[in-house]
Amino acid sequence: MAPLSKRLHVALSFLRGATFFADIGCDHGYLPIEAIKTGVVSKAIASDNKLEPYIKAKSNIEISQLSHLIETRLKDGIEDLPPSVDAISILGMGGEVMVQILEKGSLEGISLLVLGPNSEAKQVRYFLEKNGYRIDDEAFIKDHGHYYQIIKAVKGTMHLDIQEATFGPLNIQRQSKEMLEFVNHEIDKLMKSLDNASEKSKKEIQAKISELRGVFR
Repeated sequence: MAPLSKRLHVALSFLRGATFFADIGCDHGYLPIEAIKTGVVSKAIASDNKLEPYIKAKSNIEISQLSHLIETRLKDGIEDLPPSVDAISILGMGGEVMVQILEKGSLEGISLLVLGPNSEAKQVRYFLEKNGYRIDDEAFIKDHGHYYQIIKAVKGTMHLDIQEATFGPLNIQRQSKEMLEFVNHEIDKLMKSLDNASEKSKKEIQAKISELRGVFR
């Protein structure tokens, strides 16, 4: 089995405190396998709605001799999870799709969420704020040339401003080099687009630049 990516290493560390977790969109099943092997959780579900990743995950779990501890599912979303599941991880999807998945299922017994939106992280954080979760930890990383945000949420309350919703309150406090690099890159792109923009567009771009600059502390 391939070694865990930096992104999955962070997700694994964020699962500490869970007992039985469901990995939605499990791909090759690496995260639940490693979570069981390292004793982070005692049981897991590896679920994917696409046949090829499901087959790969099932094969990897069988090779790892963990079929008795990791259930594989060819299924959509988080409906019909066993009531003893106390944590859910969803990684590698757009934030909008992630929110749709979370809205369709019950989160009543879910005390821990590990979420890694590829885009629209703002929507994910606003969903958490609205649905009784607070950010317990988070990371802004660069892995194989791509930037990722990974969020660990637990039951609780929080109130986010627009910068915190977009980049994360803890990420903004920590001012990691990866986050600052990403923000500066986005500002540079917007600055270059000003030359050919209409007056209306210029105002919108300048507002976005101002919003991004608000991340620097």
